Amino acid sequence: MEFKGKIAWLALTVAVIGAACDDDPVGVDGDVTFEIEIEPQGAWIHPDQAVALTATVFRHDPTGGGGVGVTTQVDSAVSWSSSDLGVATVDADGLVRAVGLGEATITARAAGVSADVLIAVTAADFPDVRGNWTGQYRPTSCTLSGATDPFFCTDLFADGASLIIELDLDQLGERVSGTLLQGTLSGFVEGTMNAQGVLSLTGDAGGEAFGTRTTIVDWGTALVGDSLLGGWQFLVEDLSGSGFGSADVSAELRLLGEGVLQFFGCPVEVELSLGMESAGALGSGDCQLDDASYFDVYGLDGAAGDSIEVVMRSSQIDAFLLVSDLDEIVLGTDNDSGGGVNGTDAAITVVFDVPATVLIIANSLAELEIGDYSLTATGLNPGAPSGSAPLVQVPRPEDVPAVRVMTAGVVKAPPRPGNLSATGARIRRAPDRSIKR
Repeated sequence: MEFKGKIAWLALTVAVIGAACDDDPVGVDGDVTFEIEIEPQGAWIHPDQAVALTATVFRHDPTGGGGVGVTTQVDSAVSWSSSDLGVATVDADGLVRAVGLGEATITARAAGVSADVLIAVTAADFPDVRGNWTGQYRPTSCTLSGATDPFFCTDLFADGASLIIELDLDQLGERVSGTLLQGTLSGFVEGTMNAQGVLSLTGDAGGEAFGTRTTIVDWGTALVGDSLLGGWQFLVEDLSGSGFGSADVSAELRLLGEGVLQFFGCPVEVELSLGMESAGALGSGDCQLDDASYFDVYGLDGAAGDSIEVVMRSSQIDAFLLVSDLDEIVLGTDNDSGGGVNGTDAAITVVFDVPATVLIIANSLAELEIGDYSLTATGLNPGAPSGSAPLVQVPRPEDVPAVRVMTAGVVKAPPRPGNLSATGARIRRAPDRSIKR
């Protein structure tokens, strides 16, 4: 069975709690209540395939345990039924067999309560898009309506901007649902994944409490390896009465799966090795932090005991370096420790107490700076190995640092994952975090 691409069945990640026949969520015996949990909590199968369901009955006594309540598993006879025998049958042991195409609700009953799960029978295989997807999108067009302030199109969704977006998806067959995070806005989405790997979504994010609402007009992304590639069109509306009106925005989109090394939606471009000089450039089309500065992402592996100096040199931009762990927690930043012709090169030393991988972010101090740069990694400890460490973070006690960062330069505040920021009634790009401190 393939995990990506073709799968025989998928379990939903949301809990399904049974409902009693009288519509109460649990059965009641005095103060004692019962409930049923079914595993898996939903599945899709092909014709002539089967899936085994297991029902567990729990008894909760709120007066037990000295008044704190006690929940125990009980041995109770379970009966099974199907809402559509033309789609799926279920035997006395909970074994579901597909008969025809469609959907059927399988119900388990015991101790006066019941619980349901949905079984979908389909002839098609649907690629698996469950999980967290993070990326950045780049507006390609923006049309204002009813605005006295052109902020939406001239500032936030301007040509050349790159903004962060995140999806957290569940899936049952072709049906997909989950949450959308667009900067500080959040909301619910749902849609379908077809057998060709194209994901279509509808939904919105934000609302009155946010002062802004984004509604998906069209979403079409294709699953290509560990990425969702394509575009989306959305309507953004000012609900705060600040004069921004609404805007229809089209954008190119790239979302990365959980297995991709990334920083704020941008993948690692190059794995640095000791003694290697890597040439790069910051400019339009690159990912951006919340202060609108461009950045590139590099991976750096270290063995236990390694001390590695990373230097970013440029005569065209004010070089800025960040070091992050794989969870996007910034471990350190630097601006001017590298000196250089203009005194604006960045340098930072990473000390590895255990084998680990960190992310090196090549960035600029100010927003929208463009120009070429070079990046080098040099081992400072004698005999530093040139080989790579595993691309994982080693589990460790919370009070034992795995990686320490040494820097002496002027720094700016680390980024945060947001591009839409509400300040009073006005919705602006997050405040300028390029101010030196």
